[in-house]
Amino acid sequence: MAVTFVIQLALMLANDCLVYERLRRHAAERVGLRSCAKDARLGPIVDEFNQLAIHYFDLFFGPPADKMAWLEKAEVAVAELYAAALRLPNTEPSDRDAPDMPIEDRSRLMTDAVERIGEDTIYWFVFHPLEPNEEPVASTLVGDLTSIYEDLYEGSALLAAGGTFEDVIWTWRFNFQSHSGRHALGALQALNDMLR
Repeated sequence: MAVTFVIQLALMLANDCLVYERLRRHAAERVGLRSCAKDARLGPIVDEFNQLAIHYFDLFFGPPADKMAWLEKAEVAVAELYAAALRLPNTEPSDRDAPDMPIEDRSRLMTDAVERIGEDTIYWFVFHPLEPNEEPVASTLVGDLTSIYEDLYEGSALLAAGGTFEDVIWTWRFNFQSHSGRHALGALQALNDMLR
């Protein structure tokens, strides 16, 4: 249920009880959320993708776990998100913008990701693999994992703020196609190399 997601997102994102209580009440008021969608068939798609996003968010909460075990969980979560993002349908967005992740949360996320991995891992890849003589470029695993998080955050925060299913799906799909899809592929390549 989308309402359940709002409560789960509040638990993850809110550090203080008053904010959590405000979000919980907001979720309870939004029991009719499905009526916001022009196409009711989109509800299960949002629920499924959002559960994967929550699972990914959960990787970054709580005390750091064993590095290799955490990397294995991250690899599976990124692969599942990538596969699910490929199945997101094309929707027409409204003119409502998705909320950006606050800068202080981005900084905290980057620090937390480095703590979990132990150090940032630099790797090389070809940005345009079909272009002849394309030079490899450097990327970092922490940069990839946090970029994926930030792109997922926009759609999830929009859903929590009462955005329509069409807008939420459009945000996740657009972010995947224009940005986080490449980060997911890079992260999977780096993780595969690190873990095998």
